[in-house]
Amino acid sequence: VCQRPLPLAIFLRSVLGCVQFGYLDVVPLWAIASEGAGGLNFQEMEVGTMLLAAGAVQFLFTMWAMARVVNRLGLRRAFICGCAF
Repeated sequence: VCQRPLPLAIFLRSVLGCVQFGYLDVVPLWAIASEGAGGLNFQEMEVGTMLLAAGAVQFLFTMWAMARVVNRLGLRRAFICGCAF
């Protein structure tokens, strides 16, 4: 058990912020970059479709599955699992 939870909470929030930054900013830039630059050479519509599909899956999970996961695992374990996956 952590004796000083505030620094740990700040650290975890920072890590989650970096993950969100990567998802929302870096992934679309990588997807739209040319193959010569190491990207996927997607068109803007393909990147939008990819982000729309990811958002839809996240919405569905949040609406129907997250409460069940939290009730089954508890808030702390659910948070740890969420950070791991």
